[in-house]
Amino acid sequence: MLELRKKAAKLSNLQSRVCEAREQQQNLISSAVQRLKWAAGANPALGEVMSAFDNAVLSSCDKLTRQHNLAAMVVNTCNSILHYEALRTRTSESVTHDTNLVKLIKHWEESCLLTVNLNITVTMTEESLVQLLQLENNVDATWLKQAEKMVSEAIIDTQKKLQEKQEALFTAEDYLRERVMNLQNVLAEHHRLMSDVRALLKTMAKQENIDGLQDYLFAYRSFTENISAAVKELEAENFDSARGMAMKEELEAMAIKVPSLYNRLLEFASERKLNSTKSAEKPATGNLPRKRKKRKKGKLMRQNSVCPSPRKGTVLTRDPTTGKGRF
Repeated sequence: MLELRKKAAKLSNLQSRVCEAREQQQNLISSAVQRLKWAAGANPALGEVMSAFDNAVLSSCDKLTRQHNLAAMVVNTCNSILHYEALRTRTSESVTHDTNLVKLIKHWEESCLLTVNLNITVTMTEESLVQLLQLENNVDATWLKQAEKMVSEAIIDTQKKLQEKQEALFTAEDYLRERVMNLQNVLAEHHRLMSDVRALLKTMAKQENIDGLQDYLFAYRSFTENISAAVKELEAENFDSARGMAMKEELEAMAIKVPSLYNRLLEFASERKLNSTKSAEKPATGNLPRKRKKRKKGKLMRQNSVCPSPRKGTVLTRDPTTGKGRF
């Protein structure tokens, strides 16, 4: 094996030297080919010499390539033989590999015994801790101090982020509460302004034949009920983010419906005004009643209904049957 190792090393050195010589030969061949081309331009008889030179160069290159490939195969085979033989026989390398294998088997055996005898499960927190610290050595006092430091820094960072999130949450809650109050004020003003309009619409629906008025009343009632329920739900304390996203979509959908509701209301007002104008412009049918002549009233005469006082000389007498006084 020592002799084989020496031969393989010598062959490897020769192979590297041959590669270097081949590179130098390629440079010289390129220079010679260039000179032959120049000479062939002045002397056409040198064409045969140039062709023979090219053939010789190609043959030499093929020979060197085959020898290079063969030398590489031999070196690889020798190295494989030396590796396996070094592991199979009693050498320093085989002893080192055997020792490492025994240590690995021993560690595996200890791990199996611990797994069988100890009923300990690793929690998600412990797994996160191991991933955070990236264990490289055994767990000792130094590792525990490093772990304590990293965990403390992580806790401080997490508390800082949590405080920022809470402040942002409180700000968002105050903003939401303010917007809800504004929405309540707008709804109260809307209901105040629409109280007479709703009564008029109901009267129109009963007495006048207007297309789409009943559907409009149903849609308007549904809209007001939905937005009132949304405002009531926004006032509640227990309010999660999932429901908040759903209510946001509902309010956006309601906001899209608002212009159509008011535009339709204006259309009903225009239709009613047009109908009133048409009815006022219709000519009256039938005989018109004749104007009655006013009778002249006679002059009112004031009657003396005041009884004169007895002091003026009038004697008051009484009816003996009824007891009432008379003049």
